[in-house]
Amino acid sequence: MVTSTDLTRRGAELTRDLLKGIKLPARVIQCDAKSLPFKNEAFDCVYSFGVPHHFPEIETALAEIHRVLKTGGQVMVMLYHRDSLLYAYSIIYWRGLKEERLGTLTPEQLLSLYSERNEGCPYTRAYTKEEARDIFSRWFGNIVTEVHYNVLDLPDQRKVKVAIPTEYALGWHLVVKAEKLPKPKKRQE
Repeated sequence: MVTSTDLTRRGAELTRDLLKGIKLPARVIQCDAKSLPFKNEAFDCVYSFGVPHHFPEIETALAEIHRVLKTGGQVMVMLYHRDSLLYAYSIIYWRGLKEERLGTLTPEQLLSLYSERNEGCPYTRAYTKEEARDIFSRWFGNIVTEVHYNVLDLPDQRKVKVAIPTEYALGWHLVVKAEKLPKPKKRQE
């Protein structure tokens, strides 16, 4: 059975309706990913698409994923990719330089404003492959990072697909796959 969580009541309701509509047996729970209401080692796999990059406290969420994941279980997470065409062109160049917003807004503020379909997300962070590996390595091993979804924003259209050879790794989606280690590693400062 699938267990799905969402921070908001509305998000949980929409997910419940979607899963019911496709006749997928699931339980849907409204909760905060930084404090999951599940026992230790409850799941074989934890999948999160486009959520942890909205947490200023991503390490708290990863610690919770580690706690609820069985030893040897797999985590799969999609984060936004800072070394992407969308970040460089659509957010930094177009929104920041061309529209002259970098003088009053930081790159992080521009990212939060323009990373989502609906503008003005309270917090968004994009990660390099190295940053993602570093953050995940505290709790997980056998880490693999992949880059997908070559897109950019245009003045009248969001997330337009661009034909770029995959070896350039300029996609907006940074997919991290990893395995739960028996014990978290001590963080070296």
